[in-house]
Amino acid sequence: MKCLFTLMLIVVMSISSCKKEGTQAPDNQHDPSTLQTEKLTAGTWQTQSVKIDNVDHTGLFTGFAITFTESGYTTENGGVIFPASGTWKFKDDQATTVVLDDSLELNIMSLDDKQFVFSLEWDQTTYERMTSLEGEHVFTMKM
Repeated sequence: MKCLFTLMLIVVMSISSCKKEGTQAPDNQHDPSTLQTEKLTAGTWQTQSVKIDNVDHTGLFTGFAITFTESGYTTENGGVIFPASGTWKFKDDQATTVVLDDSLELNIMSLDDKQFVFSLEWDQTTYERMTSLEGEHVFTMKM
């Protein structure tokens, strides 16, 4: 009798510990690209500061702003580096790099609902109508 009781207890515990299908959260709720897209597309990002090779050059990007949609973006005062509009996507499933127009890579350093910090490598110095400087650019943007 004791053996039968133990066996029934094991069966009941085994059945109750099984997870039912459909009780888990959908995968896309924890998908990095979904989470990052929600943050990026929440509004317009305004320049707070810009450093090029650790030197403050915020003045070169006065009034720079970028707005992301699900697959596109628009900018204001983007200078030579950022076109007025285009498309974007993540480089991979980890969503740590945004690729603009299949060429310019923005490496996400931090992203939350109030601040977006990214870096990019720019390999041109121009002194035409719009100035750009070669080097590692770090943009701190605020919502």
